[in-house]
Amino acid sequence: MSFQALSRALLVPCFILLMTGLYWVSIQDAPSSAQRVPNVVMLFILVMATVVVMRDVVLLLAKRVRQTHEPLLREHLTSWFDLNRQRCLFTVIGMAYFPAFVSLGFNIANLLFLCLALPLSGLGKDRPLVARVGLVVGVAVLASVIFHLLASIMDFNVPAPLGI
Repeated sequence: MSFQALSRALLVPCFILLMTGLYWVSIQDAPSSAQRVPNVVMLFILVMATVVVMRDVVLLLAKRVRQTHEPLLREHLTSWFDLNRQRCLFTVIGMAYFPAFVSLGFNIANLLFLCLALPLSGLGKDRPLVARVGLVVGVAVLASVIFHLLASIMDFNVPAPLGI
């Protein structure tokens, strides 16, 4: 199994697990009632990341094909980026989420993140542009409202919109 293939299989799951771990550490001082739902969500994330990694590794082992020539480093990087463009973009918007969360607030950051992540994940891919935009924005708004309600019900200490 090549380093390129292994890194492609582990890039997003490792990033998600790292961010989940950092979030878990940050809520350790919160009351236990405020930790219940995040702990269940983090357990779900851990299980799903494990399933994705195991599936990718099994697929990589099944498709072991040796190349007859060793490509140049630039060819490696170009082909790696072409194969991982979606994962790289998701990693970038994932890293941009934290500064947005702090500066724009919980609700706006969630809405922006979802508006970027949902089309990247393929939501409405086979629909016309206007229908796809409507679907993505509608799902993002609905999910943001649900997240806002959960944060309010569980009394999470989240940044206010634009620091207001």
